[in-house]
Amino acid sequence: MNQKLTITVPELATALNIGRNAAYALVHSEGFPAVQIGKRLVIPIESLHEWLRIKGMEPKQNDAV
Repeated sequence: MNQKLTITVPELATALNIGRNAAYALVHSEGFPAVQIGKRLVIPIESLHEWLRIKGMEPKQNDAV
Protein backbone atom coordinates (compact mmCIF):
# COMPACT_ATOMS: atom_id res chain seq x y z
CA MET A 1 0.00 0.00 0.00
CA ASN A 2 1.66 3.22 -1.16
CA GLN A 3 -1.08 5.73 -0.37
CA LYS A 4 -0.79 7.56 2.94
CA LEU A 5 -3.58 6.99 5.45
CA THR A 6 -2.72 9.94 7.68
CA ILE A 7 -1.07 13.33 7.60
CA THR A 8 0.89 15.16 10.27
CA VAL A 9 -0.06 18.50 11.80
CA PRO A 10 2.56 20.40 9.71
CA GLU A 11 1.18 18.69 6.59
CA LEU A 12 -2.34 19.72 7.67
CA ALA A 13 -1.18 23.33 7.99
CA THR A 14 0.22 23.22 4.47
CA ALA A 15 -2.86 21.52 3.02
CA LEU A 16 -5.25 24.05 4.58
CA ASN A 17 -2.93 27.01 3.97
CA ILE A 18 -2.94 27.96 7.65
CA GLY A 19 -0.15 28.51 10.13
CA ARG A 20 1.35 25.76 12.23
CA ASN A 21 -0.05 27.21 15.47
CA ALA A 22 -3.53 27.40 13.93
CA ALA A 23 -3.21 23.78 12.80
CA TYR A 24 -2.29 22.65 16.33
CA ALA A 25 -5.22 24.63 17.75
CA LEU A 26 -7.51 22.96 15.20
CA VAL A 27 -6.39 19.42 16.02
CA HIS A 28 -7.03 20.09 19.70
CA SER A 29 -10.53 21.44 19.07
CA GLU A 30 -13.55 19.34 19.98
CA GLY A 31 -14.79 17.12 17.19
CA PHE A 32 -11.67 17.34 15.02
CA PRO A 33 -10.55 13.88 13.82
CA ALA A 34 -7.01 13.83 15.20
CA VAL A 35 -5.54 10.63 16.60
CA GLN A 36 -2.68 10.44 19.06
CA ILE A 37 -0.26 7.59 18.41
CA GLY A 38 2.37 7.63 21.09
CA LYS A 39 3.53 11.23 21.23
CA ARG A 40 2.50 12.01 17.64
CA LEU A 41 -0.75 13.54 16.49
CA VAL A 42 -1.91 12.40 13.08
CA ILE A 43 -5.03 13.08 11.07
CA PRO A 44 -6.67 10.27 9.08
CA ILE A 45 -7.09 11.66 5.55
CA GLU A 46 -10.56 10.17 5.00
CA SER A 47 -11.76 11.57 8.34
CA LEU A 48 -10.37 14.99 7.45
CA HIS A 49 -12.26 14.97 4.15
CA GLU A 50 -15.47 14.02 5.96
CA TRP A 51 -14.93 16.70 8.62
CA LEU A 52 -14.38 19.34 5.92
CA ARG A 53 -17.49 18.18 4.05
CA ILE A 54 -19.62 18.41 7.20
CA LYS A 55 -18.16 21.78 8.22
CA GLY A 56 -18.81 23.10 4.73
CA MET A 57 -22.49 22.23 5.08
CA GLU A 58 -22.96 23.91 8.47
CA PRO A 59 -24.35 27.42 8.43
CA LYS A 60 -21.93 30.10 9.57
CA GLN A 61 -22.71 31.74 12.90
CA ASN A 62 -23.24 35.09 11.15
CA ASP A 63 -25.75 33.65 8.65
CA ALA A 64 -29.37 34.52 9.33
CA VAL A 65 -31.66 31.53 9.52
